[in-house]
Amino acid sequence: MKKEDKTFEHKTSDDNFLRFSHEAMMAIFEIVIEHDDKAVAASAAREAFEAIDKLEARFSRFISNSEISALNSLPANTSMYVCPDTFAVLEAAKKYHARTDGLFDITMGVLFKCWFDKDRKLRTPTEPELAVARSKVGVKHIKLDDEDYSVSLAVDNMTLDLGGIGKGYAIDKAVEILKEWGIKKAMVIGGFSSIYALGKPTGEKGWLVSCSDPADKTKVLSYISLADQSLSSSGLARGRHIIDPRNGTPILSDKVSAWVISDNATGGDCLSTAIMLMNAKELQAFLQKFPELQVMQTSVTEKDGKKIYKYERFGDGFTKE
Repeated sequence: MKKEDKTFEHKTSDDNFLRFSHEAMMAIFEIVIEHDDKAVAASAAREAFEAIDKLEARFSRFISNSEISALNSLPANTSMYVCPDTFAVLEAAKKYHARTDGLFDITMGVLFKCWFDKDRKLRTPTEPELAVARSKVGVKHIKLDDEDYSVSLAVDNMTLDLGGIGKGYAIDKAVEILKEWGIKKAMVIGGFSSIYALGKPTGEKGWLVSCSDPADKTKVLSYISLADQSLSSSGLARGRHIIDPRNGTPILSDKVSAWVISDNATGGDCLSTAIMLMNAKELQAFLQKFPELQVMQTSVTEKDGKKIYKYERFGDGFTKE
C-alpha cells in the first residue's frame, strides 16, 4: 500500500466511540461512530466499506476491467454506458474543472507520461510528442448524456485519472450510507488527505481535527472543529514538478501543503489539488468568488541555506495553535 503523508489526524476518546477501518484506494479508510448500538454501527460501517470497494473497482485506471479503464480504451466518439456513480463523479470532475478555471483536470495522464519517466524523473519530450499528448488532454473531450448515463470521449487514447476526486467521492458515498442507517454522529476518514464530519459528538461543538506542521510533523499547525463539513488536503515535496493544465508544462511550486474546509469531500478533494497551483492573486480572486470556503496553505523558500516556511489562513476555521 502506498505510504501517505500524515497531514492531519482526528482526536477522539476511545471510550465513547466505535471505530472501524478498511484498506481501499491505496489508503486506510476509517469510520468513527458515536452510537449506542454497536451492531447497528458495525453493520453501517460494513456497508459503507463495501460501497467504497465497489467504487474503487469502477474508478481505478489501474484495474483492467474498471469502467475508467474501459473508457480509456474506448474508440473516439463511441458511447459507453456506465453506472450512476461513475457518471456522477465524471459530472463532478467537469463541474470543478470549470469552477477552478481548468486547474483541476482528470485528463492530464497522457501529458504526465510525456514529461516524466517511470521513476517520476523529469525528461524532455520532443515537440511531436507534446503535440500528440496535448491533443488527448481536455475535459471538454468528455461527453456525458444524462438521459441514459452514457459517456463518450472525443479523441482516442485519453487517460482519465480519478485520483484527485475518487477518494472524496467515496467518503461522501459512505456518509450517505451511514445516514441511511440512522447514524447522526460520525467521521469518515480517507487516509490522511480527506475527512468528513457528520454531525458533532455529544457535548462538543464539532469533531476535533489537527493539521500537522509540514516543517515538523510532530507539531500541530492548526486545530479545526468540524460539523457537517469536510477537510481535504493536498501536498507536494519541495522540488517536485507538477503539470499545469493551463499550458501543459511542468512547474516548480514553492507550496508544500493546502487544506480546504468545504461542505463535501468530493469538492474538497478537487479544490485542495487546484489550490496547489494557484498563485496569490489567483487564490485571492478564487476565494472572493467562493467565500464559503476556508483555506490554509504553507509554502517554503530558502535563504542562506535555511528553509523559511510561510503559513497563510483564509477564514476562521483554522486556529493558530
